Amino acid sequence: MVIVLILILLVLAIFIVVLAALSFTGNSTEKQLGYPKRGESMQDVQFLLSIGEHVLAQRCYRRIHRCSAYTAKVAVEKLAAHRADSQR
Repeated sequence: MVIVLILILLVLAIFIVVLAALSFTGNSTEKQLGYPKRGESMQDVQFLLSIGEHVLAQRCYRRIHRCSAYTAKVAVEKLAAHRADSQR
C-alpha cells in the first residue's frame, strides 16, 4: 500500500515538472521575438500570425484589448481565417 502511494506521488511529481518545463517554452519564444513590448498594436498581432505564432498573437491581442482569453482566441482565429482567405 505504501509503495503504491509512493509511486503515485512520484508520477505526480514528474507530471508537475513536465508541465512547468512546458510553460517556460512559450515565454522564451515570446522573449526572443521581443514581446511584450511597449505600444503593441494590431500590426504586432498580424506579424505574430504571419510567422505562425497564434498563441503569442492571442497573448498580444489580450494585452492590447484587455479582454478574456476566449475573446482573444476567437478574434485571432477570425483574423487568421481572414488572412488565409485574402492570401488565396
